[in-house]
Amino acid sequence: MPTTKLKECPQELWLGDVGYSSGGICYYMSEYVRESMWNGVKKFSEAVEVAKNAVPATIVKAGKAKNLRDKGGEAHGKAQQTYHQIPADLAANKVYRVGLWFGKNGKNPDSAQHQNHEAVVLTSGGTEVVFFEPNFGFYHADENTTRKAAFEGAVRALYTGNGDHAENFHYREDRTVK
Repeated sequence: MPTTKLKECPQELWLGDVGYSSGGICYYMSEYVRESMWNGVKKFSEAVEVAKNAVPATIVKAGKAKNLRDKGGEAHGKAQQTYHQIPADLAANKVYRVGLWFGKNGKNPDSAQHQNHEAVVLTSGGTEVVFFEPNFGFYHADENTTRKAAFEGAVRALYTGNGDHAENFHYREDRTVK
């Protein structure tokens, strides 16, 4: 099974129609998914169902409210300093916070540590992942390789199709899902 879109959350939704947006909104949107949507899931299949039934406007409004409260705060930058590269694979049945860098083709990050974006991924016991990428939405991916390759490959494909590219994936394990 390649990558399947479960629920769209297009960038235009949170940049335009719903109001205030500034740096950090992707962090708070991902935080909402982790803490409010996937916090109670017990199995990978439940996370997939939660993603299918997500209400993007709720995610956007919750993220914007917290970002506004923090006045575009630096919580995301401080948090991302604790993320690290994972050489082989993401562990099974885990929720990860993910920092990454994306930008226009031809533009590159300042360093291999530079991150300007946040996402969240939940891994299965096999090679599947379900993830929330704030610029695009929820996706279910399985490339029959590793969980890390499935996630990073799917995210790179989303940005490549958009005229951008993504790199510098860094992770912090959030919790275990049975």
